Amino acid sequence: AVVSTQSGHYGRGGCYLVYNLPFVYCDLTGKPGWLLKYKIQDDKVIPMNPKDFVKVLKITLRNIFIVGPFFNLCAYPIFMRSGALNKQNLPSFEKAVFDIVVSNFCFETFFYYSHRLMHHPRLYKRFHKLHHEWTQPSSVESVYCCPTEMVVSNLIPLVIGPILMGSHITVFWVTMVNTLLMTTIQHCGYHLPFFESPEGHDYHHKYFNRVYGIWGILDSLHGTGIKGTLNGKRHYRLFSTTPVSVTYPKKVK
Repeated sequence: AVVSTQSGHYGRGGCYLVYNLPFVYCDLTGKPGWLLKYKIQDDKVIPMNPKDFVKVLKITLRNIFIVGPFFNLCAYPIFMRSGALNKQNLPSFEKAVFDIVVSNFCFETFFYYSHRLMHHPRLYKRFHKLHHEWTQPSSVESVYCCPTEMVVSNLIPLVIGPILMGSHITVFWVTMVNTLLMTTIQHCGYHLPFFESPEGHDYHHKYFNRVYGIWGILDSLHGTGIKGTLNGKRHYRLFSTTPVSVTYPKKVK
């Protein structure tokens, strides 16, 4: 089971690399040109400075391939006691869907409050400032953070749901892969057709004081959303090839 847990995490690392390749290629080369029209921040620097890219990549790879597996080893006894990561008998479709829904709800809840806590003045500079080093996010920066933040805001929220539900290991893998895709899109800096809108989290990286969650439910509840802003108007799933910047252009002062 330990091997399965670790292989799942390394598989997550592989998915991270695959998900990021298209965005990294565009950020480093400025190609394909048609993708640039979907940039959220007009002043985002393209191509990305290679030195900055290497700096970010070193820390993200450390978090994925060192911090993550070490966390798994430490959390393994909890997984076993909860019955999570069971490899016997695939769950029913209903059970799998219910576990995934609960896991997503748990991730959103624990991520929102742990993330907002990281913005407390006493914690921000020490733990979270690294992640906000650039106000124009790129997908490769999704887990660009210190080890403490990686554990508290990324890994613990991810495993709470599967542990509470005693989820089958395949459900845990699906939850990991889905969460990784979500955070990649949220940091990519492009509002692409058919994908989840990253306008909210992009706004967070630019101004720091809004949008601490992913789905927007807790942000609406606590008044930390972006309703009334330009990003708020653009914050929807795009079902056409017309960029939201064309539909809702920036007003010239």
